[in-house]
Amino acid sequence: MGSSYTLLTASSGGAAFNDGIGLPPFVLGGPTRLAALARNQLAGNHYYFNGLYMMRPISRDGRSWLGGFRAMIGHEVGNAFASGATARPFSDGVAGLIRQTPAGVVFAGASVGERGEKKVYVTVGRFFY
Repeated sequence: MGSSYTLLTASSGGAAFNDGIGLPPFVLGGPTRLAALARNQLAGNHYYFNGLYMMRPISRDGRSWLGGFRAMIGHEVGNAFASGATARPFSDGVAGLIRQTPAGVVFAGASVGERGEKKVYVTVGRFFY
């Protein structure tokens, strides 16, 4: 029996053409939305995002303590910005372990951004947005 790989991609973008008073409608930052940044660190009325993730089971033996865990690596690119601002992309890499549980998806991982940003985190519940 061979190893199986899962390849996932997530892409999104948007624009709001009003510069009115209030909170910016689009934010990026946090797990699976530019993971090396703080949650909602980038904000603006325009945004784009693309993530590519690969997962692979760690163990084929469901009885081992590693059974059910998958290793995950990914690359994310995107930005959220105001009208007239530079749309230069931010890029990061993410790696960790992921597993489905009765409480939801559990993910423990780390991310490193292109400018030296680093995050280590554990999430429980919904993982991909």
